[in-house]
Amino acid sequence: FSFIDTIGAHGSLLWDWNDESVKTLNNPYAAFPSQHTIFAAWCAIAWIKLIGPASPSLRPTSSRFWLRGLLRWVIVLYPMVTIYCIIITANHYVSDALGGLVVLAISYGVVHLYYAFRSHHFFFSKRVLSPSILPY
Repeated sequence: FSFIDTIGAHGSLLWDWNDESVKTLNNPYAAFPSQHTIFAAWCAIAWIKLIGPASPSLRPTSSRFWLRGLLRWVIVLYPMVTIYCIIITANHYVSDALGGLVVLAISYGVVHLYYAFRSHHFFFSKRVLSPSILPY
């Protein structure tokens, strides 16, 4: 099974790999980690957080229950389809996509640790918030 770079084989509406400006700006090693994967997975996480957890008040007979379930599947499919597309069009290797997911997971963990430490430090400190110490 071989992969075909679609822009290299068929060109683009706006530019081509043989353009001098593209050759100057092109960096074949800048594909790791895949920003396509990071952005798609980040969007999926944000959308799932916006939808919220499954509501116990929704009954399986209601249309909102099934619509919410369908929406969750569509959200989960978005990063999967993105990864499929960037690999099949030879824009990235599988390792680029996996590296993007690892970078996102590490970033997500660091942010959660930061906010957990910050809230713990805030609640156990003796300082009282005053307008003079607020950053804005």
